[in-house]
Amino acid sequence: MTKINSVVIIDFSEIDNFINQKTLEYYGAKNIHTFQKPNEALCFLEETDLNFQLIIVGNNMPLLNGFDFISKFNTLGLHSKHGKVILLSAFFTPDEIEEAMQKEIHYLSKPLIIEQVIQYL
Repeated sequence: MTKINSVVIIDFSEIDNFINQKTLEYYGAKNIHTFQKPNEALCFLEETDLNFQLIIVGNNMPLLNGFDFISKFNTLGLHSKHGKVILLSAFFTPDEIEEAMQKEIHYLSKPLIIEQVIQYL
């Protein structure tokens, strides 16, 4: 099984962040940072010297949804510094699925299932 080492989780729900963090810790992830505000996460990712293997971003967040976050992430050139990005949501509309496929964004439905994450890595 592929080991997940360093992760950033971004979701406005503190409970979802906690559950996802504990799930990843259970499977051995050690370096996990969580954010409820996407803009704070972008600043952190831009300024940090650390390289993260995985970025998990919630889709349905106020102010900046997951698609907008990924767009800014790519515009800032962070995709070349950090690893893969997964868009996570309790529910994706058909339009969101189509958008994710067109933009080649990997998406998963909640709850976070570690085997699906590892397949993507």
